[in-house]
Amino acid sequence: MEWARTKSAAAYNYVRSWVEDLYLSYNKENRTSYVLKDGLNNTKVTGDENVDGIQGSINSAVGNTVAPGQVGGVVGGAVDQNVLRGNFR
Repeated sequence: MEWARTKSAAAYNYVRSWVEDLYLSYNKENRTSYVLKDGLNNTKVTGDENVDGIQGSINSAVGNTVAPGQVGGVVGGAVDQNVLRGNFR
């Protein structure tokens, strides 16, 4: 029974990671750019619609700099592969 539970958990983690990668590649992002955008979007400073709109645009621009094919894409990919996935040594 323990063997089946272990195999099921491993399969779940593999499939979940694959689905995440598929979703992110469809949206032309990696985990680094997605985490940056999400984290920065949760820091809205004011309730003003105009200021929040400007802040949202800046947050997207910052996140896009580490997306695949962008200026910091290599850095974003390295952080995605080695830090966010736990492959660092």
